[in-house]
Amino acid sequence: MRDNIHILDFEKDKGVVRELKRIIETVNYDQGDTLKIVIGSNSIKIFIDEKKKNEVKELTKQFNLLNEYTEISEISIIFPKEAMETRGIISFITREFMVHDLVILECLTASPELLVYMHDSDVVKAYDLIKQIKSQ
Repeated sequence: MRDNIHILDFEKDKGVVRELKRIIETVNYDQGDTLKIVIGSNSIKIFIDEKKKNEVKELTKQFNLLNEYTEISEISIIFPKEAMETRGIISFITREFMVHDLVILECLTASPELLVYMHDSDVVKAYDLIKQIKSQ
């Protein structure tokens, strides 16, 4: 788990893509900094540590910011190989979150890892739920 994640959601623009190199250069992975970039059909999302948000916002201030999410936590779920070949494994997890009134703001996959983003206020409940599921 990681907390204090900031999500910036920009309108898709080649200029944002050009700035990504400068954004990547601001991140120190050796110190555990977070950076994830998703280029979708209509938008570009940047997942960054809260402490880096002002640097990124300065680099991207001329672009259209559609949404901004603060006080976000990331839960990283690593599946065993057997689970990766199980139909519906991701829908099972997301359904459990829904049943327990947990809102998923974003969900990324990089098999065998599932990254789930939610409000900091929900993360302890989500973590406890994952531990329950794992012990079943």
